[in-house]
Parts: sequence; structure tokens; C-alpha cells
Amino acid sequence: SVERCIGLDISFSGDACSIAMSGIKEWKEYILEKPDGSYYRELLPIVETDFAIRVKARDGDRIPIHKLRQLVIDLKQLGYIFGSCFNSW
Repeated sequence: SVERCIGLDISFSGDACSIAMSGIKEWKEYILEKPDGSYYRELLPIVETDFAIRVKARDGDRIPIHKLRQLVIDLKQLGYIFGSCFNSW
């Protein structure tokens, strides 16, 4: 039920790329200190990362970007909810 975001760092040089999925698990109020020594309350997100993967091509081969795209499509079909940060697929 947690809205998630996926980040892709696609490699154009062919060395390696990465994909990660995270979501805001909850919001928690913290008491923070200002530079002048006074304090204030702020609501901050607790981010939970589901996975982070590094994909490396074999020597002389290319990274299968279409398989990373298919992974994202499969996750959507499994019922994962992607927020507005996920709009390029």
C-alpha cells in the first residue's frame, strides 16, 4: 500500500547501471536544532528501500535495458503503486 519511486541510472558507456525502488514508510516528527541554538519541530519521512541492484554487462556485451524496463512493468502488474515521481515509463 506504500507508494514507491523507482530510480534508474542508465549507463550509455556500457560499464554498469543501477535500479532502486524506495517508498516513504511513514512520517515522523523530529525536534531539530537551528544554527542559533533554538529548536523547532519538523515532520520528516522515513524512507524504506525495497531493493538496489547494480547490473553489469559481460565483457563485449551490452546491458539489457529492455529487461530492466520489463522488471518495472512486472512490479506494476504485481500491484506495486508508483507515485508521481514515476512517470517516464
